[in-house]
This record gives sequence, C-alpha cells and structure tokens, in this order.
Amino acid sequence: FFLGSTGKLYVGGGGTFIVEEYTEWTEVSVATFGGSLFIQANETTFEDTASVTVSGSATIFVTERFIIWNSCKVYFGMGLTASASEFLLANTAELHILSGGWKMNVTGSMTTINNGNGFISGSGTFMVGTFWT
Repeated sequence: FFLGSTGKLYVGGGGTFIVEEYTEWTEVSVATFGGSLFIQANETTFEDTASVTVSGSATIFVTERFIIWNSCKVYFGMGLTASASEFLLANTAELHILSGGWKMNVTGSMTTINNGNGFISGSGTFMVGTFWT
C-alpha cells in the first residue's frame, strides 16, 4: 500500500491494512482515521513530510522495519502497540502519542532515535533486542 505525492485518505472509522510487502506513507500525503489503525506488513514507513493522524489506537506489526523519518508527523490519539525487527525515529520526524500508553517490542538488532522527536503521554514499555542508540 502506497500513499504518496499529494494523496489524501480520510476514513471516518478505523483502518486495517494487511499486506505482504509494505505500507508507505510519504511525501506530502495526508491520512486521517477517525477510529483505530491496524497494520500488518513486512515494513511500514512514515516519511517525507507526510501527516498521519489516528484518533483511536494504533497497532503495527511488521516483520522488518518500522520507520518514522524525514520531517513527517504521526499522531496516535489513544496509544500505540508495535512490534518490529528494527525501529527508527529520525531526521526531525515527530511521533505524538496523545493519551493512553504505548508498548514497543523491537526484536532485532537496531533501535535508533536520532534527531527525531517523541511526544508521549501515558506510561510505556520499550523492549529492545540487542542494540540501542
């Protein structure tokens, strides 16, 4: 699933994306979900000034990389549960968790927060495999 260029996706309720390869939200695209968001994919990337807003909670299960980078802004209203082999928050990207908690399970070799910004309300758990920067 690819949402790019100036694409816009507005969903009054929740969204479910179960894809074999990847979901990519990029460039100046806008995605808004009135409910919760569920993603199951090989890789999920939010990047390049994209704006993604989820009023409810987000559940993101990826087998490889979960990436938030390059000036994009991601808002999860009611918490985040995520599992990935690698997690990256970088290059002035913003991750906002407005209420509720968060649970991130990184099973692989890399978790990097480098020049990225996390604004998280509520308690959370961050489980990291072998490498943290």
